[in-house]
Amino acid sequence: MLCVPKATYQRIHLFVVKLTESFLVRSQMKRTIVKAYGVFKDEAQCVKPDYSPKTVNTDGWIATKNAWKTIFPYVFLIACFLHIYIKIRDRSKKKFKDIYDQVVTKLWNCYEAENKASFSQRVRRLCEWTKKASIPSYIMDKLEKFRNNIASFSIAYDFPDAHRTSNMLDRLMQRMDRHLFSIQYFHGFLLQNLA
Repeated sequence: MLCVPKATYQRIHLFVVKLTESFLVRSQMKRTIVKAYGVFKDEAQCVKPDYSPKTVNTDGWIATKNAWKTIFPYVFLIACFLHIYIKIRDRSKKKFKDIYDQVVTKLWNCYEAENKASFSQRVRRLCEWTKKASIPSYIMDKLEKFRNNIASFSIAYDFPDAHRTSNMLDRLMQRMDRHLFSIQYFHGFLLQNLA
């Protein structure tokens, strides 16, 4: 019989519990997202019974990507270029103003590439430049993640009519979010008929 100290056993038990909770949360999240996108699929197929999108532009969130692949197994997922920019902008624009402007200029230069080879080369050059320049680690991390996932972005060049950013949807969602915020996300109470 293996004798494990109580403290070690408790750490192992806590790890297993957290791992199980994490799996259950991810599993539940996927089911919820699949159900939500399933409504979209049902509505789209009411209009066109054989509807199946060729491409979908996503934010890169694993649960979203898995949901789309579950609902439409043959869809090609394109990572949203705008989300890379937003992640850098939100934490860098004010704090690292000078270098931020240079980074985003070079980043949008990558976006404007005419083809997949040019895009990949520009991304490589951007990452090479960041290693020579004094780039804050937060920005470096985002650009390295971008480079490591370049296939998710460059696949857009195989589908010239595909969206490479989700800005149309993001603008709509921001407006809805501002509205919900202004009404305090339905915070309040309902008056009951006291008669």
